[in-house]
Amino acid sequence: MTLLAPWLLAFGVAGAAALVFAHLRGRRRRRVVRFSAMRFVPAAAEPTTRRRRIDAPWLLAIRLLLAVLAAAAAAGPRRPAAGHLAVYATPHDAILVLDDSASTAARTAHGTVRQAVARRARALVAALPPGSRAGLAFVDPTQAPLEPTEDLGAVLDRIDAWAAATPRPVGGDLVAAARAALDLVPAAGERPVVLYPIGDATAGGVPSLAGWTAPGPVLPSVVEDPPPRSDQWWVEAVEASPDPALGPGAVRIVARLGRTQTTRDAPVPVILEVGGEPAGRAQVTFDGPTAEVGFAHVLDDPGTPVPATVRLDVDDALPDDDARTLWLQADAHIDVLVVDGAPSELRPHDEIFYLATALSVLDGDPPIEATVRTPAAFARRLADDPHLLDRTDVLVLANVPAPDRAIAEAIARAVDEGLGLWITAGDHVDPKAYGTVFGALLPLRLRDAKAAGTLPGRTQAKAARLGPPNLDDPLLAGLAGAAGLTNTTARRFLLFEPDPAAEARVALSFEDGAPALASAERGRGVVAILATTLDRDWTNLPLQPGFVGLCGAVLRNLATGRSAGARGPTLAAGTRRPLAGTPPFAVTAPDGTRRLVPPAPAGGTATFGDTWALGPYEVTDGGGRVVDRFAAVFPVSESDLTPHPSPPAPPGAEGVTDVARWTPMVGPLLDVAVWLLLFEALWRLVLLVRPGRRR
Repeated sequence: MTLLAPWLLAFGVAGAAALVFAHLRGRRRRRVVRFSAMRFVPAAAEPTTRRRRIDAPWLLAIRLLLAVLAAAAAAGPRRPAAGHLAVYATPHDAILVLDDSASTAARTAHGTVRQAVARRARALVAALPPGSRAGLAFVDPTQAPLEPTEDLGAVLDRIDAWAAATPRPVGGDLVAAARAALDLVPAAGERPVVLYPIGDATAGGVPSLAGWTAPGPVLPSVVEDPPPRSDQWWVEAVEASPDPALGPGAVRIVARLGRTQTTRDAPVPVILEVGGEPAGRAQVTFDGPTAEVGFAHVLDDPGTPVPATVRLDVDDALPDDDARTLWLQADAHIDVLVVDGAPSELRPHDEIFYLATALSVLDGDPPIEATVRTPAAFARRLADDPHLLDRTDVLVLANVPAPDRAIAEAIARAVDEGLGLWITAGDHVDPKAYGTVFGALLPLRLRDAKAAGTLPGRTQAKAARLGPPNLDDPLLAGLAGAAGLTNTTARRFLLFEPDPAAEARVALSFEDGAPALASAERGRGVVAILATTLDRDWTNLPLQPGFVGLCGAVLRNLATGRSAGARGPTLAAGTRRPLAGTPPFAVTAPDGTRRLVPPAPAGGTATFGDTWALGPYEVTDGGGRVVDRFAAVFPVSESDLTPHPSPPAPPGAEGVTDVARWTPMVGPLLDVAVWLLLFEALWRLVLLVRPGRRR
C-alpha cells in the first residue's frame, strides 16, 4: 500500500490529540446543591481528589479512530490493482477503441461493464507519455469517433459522457471497430499509431481480436470487474405457427431459451404476453445450455396480427435480453399465384405439372396455397381487381410471354411493396421483350437461350451440369442440402448479361459458371429468374429428389417481403427497414410514439432506421393503411457472458511498458467512518437517556 500525501498523517495525529483533550475537558462536573440547614453545620476543608477513571472510554476510542480514518483518507491510500495495463512508452497517437456492444450493459459489482470500460479508458489516458495525443472509436456505429487530440481533458470528458449515456443493443464487432479506428489517423503520420481496444471477455469482446493481424501495435485491455452474479438467462428465439387442431384462431408459440454455463440449475418462470396482457405462464428447468417452452393461445381475430412477447421473470446480469417480441396471426399462409405460360390438357406436358405436384406434397410452415391462371385469365383478373397483387405473396411467371407495359408496371409496384416474383424460362420467354417491359426490375438482363455444348456444324447438344448450390444465398435458406440436385443437367438455358455493378445474387450456377438461378432485392420484394424450365422441356431438374425442397425454399423466401410484412418479421435492433407504399409514412414505436418518415428522394426507397427500441413496430402509409409490421429484438450473440481466453498481453514487446495500476482505498475508509459516526451517535443517545449512569 502507498500514500499519495503521507504528510497529511500529521494532521491525523494532531486531530487525535485534540479529541483526547476535548474528551477530558468535556467530562461532567459535580453540581453543589445548597439548602438552609447547612448554615448550622461547621465548614470543613474540602479534600482535593483526582479522578483516575476516563469517562466513556469506548466513546473516546471511536473518536480517536475517526480522526485516524480522516487522516488516512486525506493521505490517499492506494493498493496494487489486479490486471495489466500496457502503454506505448514514447509519444504516439493513441486510439482507444471502446466496446459499447449490448453485452457491456451487464451489471457488475461496481456498476456496469460499460462503466468499467470507461474507468479503464480514463486510467489509460492518464498513463500516456507526455506529448501523446488520444482519440476515441466505438463499436456502436451511431457514436461519432473523436480524432486524436492533445487536449486530453476533452477526451476524458467525452469518455464520461459516453459512460453516462444509455447503451444501445448493438451487436459486438470489436475487430471491425478497430479497423475503422485506423482511418482516424493518416497512414504516413509523424507519430506511431497505437490501438487500445478495451472491452469485456465475451466472444465478441477483446477475445475476438486473437485472430486479427493488425498493421500496427495493438494493446488490448480486458476490464476486471466480474458480474455480481453468474446467473444469466435469455430468450434466444420465438416462433409461432397456426394450430388448427386446437380450434379456429389457435396459434402455438415455442420459445428457445439459453443460459451461460455457470448459471445455477433453478426453475425459470416464463410469461407470455399477447397484446400487452398476460396470457400464459410456465416454469422451465434447464437440462443443458438451452431449453424450450411452448404456449397455446387462441386469438380473438385470427386475421389481425397482434404483438406477443415471451418474457423471463428473473433477475440476472443482463435484463435487456430477457424478453423477445413477434407478431402473431392465426391464418398465416403463403398465397402463390402461378401464371402458366404453356398449359396443356395432357397434365405431364403442362408447364407447371411438376411444380403443382411438388407443392401438393410439400410440408412445412407456413403452408403454401397456390392458384393457377393462364396469361389471359391473369390479365383479365388483374383488370377487374386492381388489388389482386396486394393479396398475393409470390407471383410465378412460368414460361409466360412478356406482359404488356401496364401489367408490368403493376407487377413492379407490387414488388416494391414486398411481392416476390419468380420468372422461369421457356420457349415463350423473349429476353429482349422482357428487358423492354421490366427493365431494371430484373436481377440481370437476359440474353438468348443457349443449347449446351453445341459447336459450329453440329446439331446434337450435350447437357450442362448444375454445380453445387450456394446454400448461403438467402433464396435457398431452409434447403435441406445439395445432395438432391447434384445430377441436374440442362440441354438449354437462358444466358445473362454480365454486369459487375448489379447487386444480383447467384444461388445456382452451371459448372461453366453461367448463372442458373439469380435473384436481387427490389424495394421490399425479391425478384428471381430460373434460366431453365420448370418442366422437362429443357432440363431434368423436375425429376431430381431435391426439386420439391428447392421449390419450397424459393417460394417461402420470396414471400418474406409480403407475408412477413403482415405477420411481422424480427429484425436486429438498429437495422434499417425499407418502406413501401404511399408516402409519407408514420411509424408507431414500441412505446406508442409516432414518428413521421418523409418520402425518399426521386428514384430512392424510403427507409426507417431508428429501430433501437426493442419491441413491435407498425407502419402506416399516407392513406392510413398498415403497410408493414416488424419487431426489433436483442442481438442473441451478445447474451452469452461466458468469458473466453483473451489475446496474450504484450509486456516486454518493443516500445511497450507496463504501468503500475493502483486502486484507491478512500471509499472503504469513508464507509467505515460513516458506520463509526452512526455508532457514536447511538452511544451518545444511550448516555443521554440514562442520566444516572456513573461517568
